[in-house]
Amino acid sequence: MKKVKTVHWFVALVLALIAMAPAAFAQTEITLLWWVADDGGAGYRNEMALIELFEQYHPDIKVNVEFADWNVIPDQTIARAAAGQSPDVLWIREDSFWDLATRGLLMDLGQFIAKDPDFDPDNFLPGVYESAQINGVQYALHRDVWAPTVFYNRSWFQEAGLGDPEPGWTYFDLLDIGRRLSNPDQLKFGLGSIDSNRAGVILSFGANLMNEDRTALTLTTPEMIQAVTYMHSWRWVYHAEPRPGELPDWYEPQWVRGDVAMNFWGPWAWPHYKEIIEFDWDVAPPLTGPAGAASYLDGLLLGVSAFTQYPDEAWKLVRFLGYDVRAQTEQVRRGLASPTVRYPETLEAFFESENAPRSVHNYIMALQAGRPGYPRMPMEVKAVIDEAFTLILEDQEAITSALNNAQQRGNAILNEILAGRR
Repeated sequence: MKKVKTVHWFVALVLALIAMAPAAFAQTEITLLWWVADDGGAGYRNEMALIELFEQYHPDIKVNVEFADWNVIPDQTIARAAAGQSPDVLWIREDSFWDLATRGLLMDLGQFIAKDPDFDPDNFLPGVYESAQINGVQYALHRDVWAPTVFYNRSWFQEAGLGDPEPGWTYFDLLDIGRRLSNPDQLKFGLGSIDSNRAGVILSFGANLMNEDRTALTLTTPEMIQAVTYMHSWRWVYHAEPRPGELPDWYEPQWVRGDVAMNFWGPWAWPHYKEIIEFDWDVAPPLTGPAGAASYLDGLLLGVSAFTQYPDEAWKLVRFLGYDVRAQTEQVRRGLASPTVRYPETLEAFFESENAPRSVHNYIMALQAGRPGYPRMPMEVKAVIDEAFTLILEDQEAITSALNNAQQRGNAILNEILAGRR
């Protein structure tokens, strides 16, 4: 009789465990809106590997990835929220950060950080943590950061009798080299686009787009005029970069083809370049301007939707990708981007990556000289600034006139937005 009771008890226990199994192994599904192209390419595979790594360490969470084109992801994010269909985690394009945060689309991450004893803001590289804030509120974390760096064609340099750029070289050295390497009659130019490092030039010349309290544009200071005059001279005084229509496509493929000797770009290109570029290339040290070396530092951001039903799970994904040593180390091993954190194993993996160029230490110097470039501002205001720079760099309007007009228009829009009238 005792044996029968024991068997009955065992069967009851097994049945109870089977009944509990679905609950014990149930996964909370969260959605990530991502801008990476869903094309099965190397970039897609590397990015999805990080998601799989997250799910490995968080088996109770399943991430459903949705994709959006880079050009429309800010509008799509806003539209999805208005329709009540906001994904749980949002990949944030840098120029849309202010709009998403101030429209109430992003959750304040401070509530999660405050109760996380293992989260230390001092682990981030200088300026990285703060650049994911709006008005002092932590609305996002950077998954990666980058500083536009001069990629240069070493083969071209050597043919011209030029050595490798050395630490301490200046923007005027860059222009001198660009002029020496240019031959417009043969459609060969020293640089693809100085405007691709616009924020770096502005900072290094001691200028800024806005005042310190972010209430007004500062586009007409002597330092800004000097910086913009320098940029304008590349095309229209020295013809050391291609003028509109002279070369097909844009500055990055121009450099890959060998039509330009130098180009500003980021570390995500390293693995691709090692596969496709036939000439010898490397990255140069950060440039110095009249106000010193100040690399433009930014990167893609991750935030938790204010409308998510799963805030804790969404935060775990943001924290993992933007802070966890395992994800940060894996992304640099794969050559995806620069790390946000100063973990020794992550920095070592970045330095020793098989994808790193010969002079990877030059890029690390650029990161160390980095600080947030564009101040966070409404996209509508940024569009006014971009329009002014386009007019100037396409030689369609005088520098002082374009900057004055942009400052007046931009400040009018900004004042209306800050006053809640727009």
